[in-house]
Amino acid sequence: MSERARDLTVLAVLSLVLFGAALGARDLWNPNEPIYGEAVREMAERGSWLVPYVNGMVFGEKPILYYWMALAASKVSGGVSELPLRVPVALAGIAIVLGTYALVFPYAGRRRALASAFVGATVYGVWWNARFIQMDIFVAATTLGVIAAVSRAVDHGASRARSWALAGAFAGIGFLAKGPVAWICPALVLCSPARRTRETLEAIKPALGKACSIEFVPELYAASDRHLLEQLHAVPDSIGAVMLIGHNPGLQRLARLLASSGTDLAKLEQKFPTAALAALTVQSDGWAGLRPGAAELVDYVVPRDLD
Repeated sequence: MSERARDLTVLAVLSLVLFGAALGARDLWNPNEPIYGEAVREMAERGSWLVPYVNGMVFGEKPILYYWMALAASKVSGGVSELPLRVPVALAGIAIVLGTYALVFPYAGRRRALASAFVGATVYGVWWNARFIQMDIFVAATTLGVIAAVSRAVDHGASRARSWALAGAFAGIGFLAKGPVAWICPALVLCSPARRTRETLEAIKPALGKACSIEFVPELYAASDRHLLEQLHAVPDSIGAVMLIGHNPGLQRLARLLASSGTDLAKLEQKFPTAALAALTVQSDGWAGLRPGAAELVDYVVPRDLD
C-alpha cells in the first residue's frame, strides 16, 4: 500500500469514528430531520425508490440522492431509524475529509495535507453537519470534488479528459443531492453601489465566471421589496438567472414575497443575516410577469452554515 493510500485509509477510519460515534443516539430534530425521516419511512413502506412521500402526498422538495442512500442504509440495518437516516450525511463528511487531503497534497505535501484534513474534520460546521440530516454537506463534498478534479488538470498535468469527466461526475452527484442550485450561476448581478455590497461582490466574483455581467444600481440602496421586484421586472428575458446584492429589510421581504414553498421558508422568515443567500427558482413567462408567490425557495444559506 502506498503512503498516500495508507493516509487516506487512516483518515477514513478516524473520520468514521468521529462522525459515527453515537450517530443514532438522539431522536430526529426539527426543522428538517423529521420530514426527511418520514419520507424515507413511507418510501420503504411503499417499496418506492423513485418518488418520496410524506403523509401520503408526493414530497418533491429535494432530489433523490439522499433518499436512495438512506433507503439502502435502512435495508442493511434492518429498518428505518435514526442511525441509517444519518449514515448518508456522515459519509459525505468523510468525503470532505478525504477530498481535503487529496486537494492539498499535490500543492503542499503530505504533512500539510494531513493537517488540512484534520482541521476540516474537526471544524464544527463539518462535524455537526455530518451528524444532522440536511443536504448542504453533499453540495460541500461534491464542490470540493469538482475543485480537486479540475486542479489536477489545470495545475498538475493530469489527463484533461479524465479530470473533466471526474469533475462532471461530482457536479452530477451534487445535482442529485441538492438540485439545480448545485449548478446555477447568475448571468447578471445587480448590486447596490454601497461599500459593503461592493465588498461582498468582490468576495464572490471569482466564482461568478467571466460570462456574468455586473451592474451597479443606485436604486437598490435601501429599496423596499416592491422596488426590488420592479428591478427584476426590467431584466431582459434573455437572462436566465439573476443575483441581487442589496440590503435588508428589503431583500428578506422580497424573498418572502416571492417564495410560496421550500423547506427552509421558516428559517428565512425568522432571520436574514448579513451575507445570507436565498436561492429561488421562479415559475413565470418572463421577468416582467414575475408575481408574488411565483417562486420556490430551493436553498437558504447563512454564514454560520459555512463555519
